[in-house]
Amino acid sequence: LVQVNWPVIRERKPDWGHKVAMLVSMTVMMVVGFMEGEQRLETGHGFKWMFDYLFVPLNATMFALLAFFIASAAFRAFRARNTEATVMLVAAALVMLAAVPIGANLPVVGEYLVVFKNWVMSFPNNAARRAIFIGAALGAIATGLRVILGLERTHLGGD
Repeated sequence: LVQVNWPVIRERKPDWGHKVAMLVSMTVMMVVGFMEGEQRLETGHGFKWMFDYLFVPLNATMFALLAFFIASAAFRAFRARNTEATVMLVAAALVMLAAVPIGANLPVVGEYLVVFKNWVMSFPNNAARRAIFIGAALGAIATGLRVILGLERTHLGGD
């Protein structure tokens, strides 16, 4: 973090004040954590207080803001333009409904929604994740071979 953010602070690039706040916060948390040692997670200690009353609320705020961006992106992505998009839209809506307590407790259909959600998360979702991992692994292998064979020199600072 220091290696990446210090040049931005030194050169006063945009958002350098946020980088200062981040580095100061990181340093304070580390110093307090190291000073308190193994007792840092016990009630009444500074590290636990900072974690419970600073980090956790800030983290919750970030995820709450992120929910709006995700909803906006989902609205743009899940438009029912064709059959495949419609199937994905319906499946996503049913999985999201089954993931919250009100959907799982709906009379008559609640238990079927949960079974459907579990199936979608176990099979089609796993297949997509595996495909992404295989693609990433093949890309890493191809990049590694390019570096080993000398075809890729950008890591040396060249073009």
